[in-house]
Amino acid sequence: MKRLMTNASLASIALLLALGCVLAKDPPMPARTMPGTVKGDANSGWLAPYVHVTRMSLGESRLTTVHWYFRDGKLRRDHTSRDCHGQPGFLSELVDGKIVIWGVTGDWKLILPKKAAQPGYITSTPNGRTFFHQYEPAKGRLAVDMYVAGDLVSTVGPFWQYQGSSMYCGDDGSLVVLAWKNQDQKQAQIVAASPDGRVRIQVDCDDPVLFSGVAPDARGVLLAPNGADRNTFIFYTEKGKSTSFKPGFNAHCVAWLPSSSTALLSSSVGHDYRFHLVDWTTGKELWDIADPIVARARNAAPSVAVVKDYLLFAGHEFMQLGETKEPVRCVYAVDVKTGKTLARWRPTPLQADRSDIWFVDQGGQLYLMTRQSFSEIDIADIATKKRGWN
Repeated sequence: MKRLMTNASLASIALLLALGCVLAKDPPMPARTMPGTVKGDANSGWLAPYVHVTRMSLGESRLTTVHWYFRDGKLRRDHTSRDCHGQPGFLSELVDGKIVIWGVTGDWKLILPKKAAQPGYITSTPNGRTFFHQYEPAKGRLAVDMYVAGDLVSTVGPFWQYQGSSMYCGDDGSLVVLAWKNQDQKQAQIVAASPDGRVRIQVDCDDPVLFSGVAPDARGVLLAPNGADRNTFIFYTEKGKSTSFKPGFNAHCVAWLPSSSTALLSSSVGHDYRFHLVDWTTGKELWDIADPIVARARNAAPSVAVVKDYLLFAGHEFMQLGETKEPVRCVYAVDVKTGKTLARWRPTPLQADRSDIWFVDQGGQLYLMTRQSFSEIDIADIATKKRGWN
C-alpha cells in the first residue's frame, strides 16, 4: 500500500530541525489567532492506530506526550518529553546528545549509533516496522543500516553517493540507493535490497535519473530521466533496463499490487488526475481511468490503498450543503482487474470536512486515519454495501 503523498521525507526534516539545523529561508510570520500574548497552547491527534500524541506549550515550556493503547482501550504505555518528535512510523528524541528512536507500532526502541560526524538521514516504512539510518562513513560515501522491530538486520553499502541523493524505501521495507559505480563518477547504478537486507539488484542505469518507485521485495525499480522526458518511467530488474511507459504529465508511482511488478501510476494536469495500471514485466497499460472522485476538492492529492481485489481512493469531494458547496470526506472502491468503480462511501449525514486523511496498513488490517479519529475498514462491507457503502 502506498499513498501519493508521502510523509517519509518529513521525518528527516523534523530530525534535522530538532538537532539545530538552520533553514536558508526565514520562516513566515506566525498567524495571530488570539489577542495579546499567547501563554498556553495544546494540540493533539492520532499519529497511528491506537497511538495518540499531545503537544503542549505553557510559557517557555514545551512537552510532547505519547500514549499507546491496547485495542480494548486500556493504556499500554506512555512517554513524555520536551524533545520528542512524532513521525508517521517512529518517534525521535535527543537525550544527552544521543538520538533515541521509538517505534510507533510495537514495543521497540533503539539508540542510534553514531556512525559519522553528522546524524545523516532517517526514515521508516509507513507502518514503522522497518527503520532506516543513512550515514556517511567516509567523504562521498553512503551506507544504510536497516532495522526491523528495533533490531539491526543489515548494513547496505557503502557506495559512492550519487549527486547528493538519499536512499528510498518501499512500503514493504525494500531499499533503493542510487550510487556512482566507482570513484570516477562516470557511471550511475541502482542498488536495491529486499526487506531482509539482501541486495537483489545492482546494475548500471542512465544518468541523470530520478527515483520513482520500488516494486515489492525489490523485484524491480522505476526510474525517470532527470530532464525533459521525466514523465517516462523506466523499469530496471537484476538484468538491467527492462521496459518503459509514459503515463502523461506530472507522472507519479502511487502503489504496487502485492507480490507483483504491477503498479498504479497517476498523471495530472493541475488537479485533474488520471490513473494507470501498468504491468512492468511487459510495459503494457492494463487500464486507464479518470479520477474516481470526480468532484475532488483541490486541496490535496489522493490517498490510495491496495487491499485484496480493490484499490481504495480516499479524499474530499465538493457536495452541495445548504447554499454552498463544501468538501466532504469520501472513499471510492475500484476493481483492480477492470478499473471500474464498485462502491462509494460518504458520511451520513453529509458534513463539511477539511481534515487530512490517509490509510495505514498494520498487519493486514487497513485503517482510515485522520488526526481526530480512525476506523478499521472491513473489506466485506464493500461487496455487501454495509456501514455507509453504496
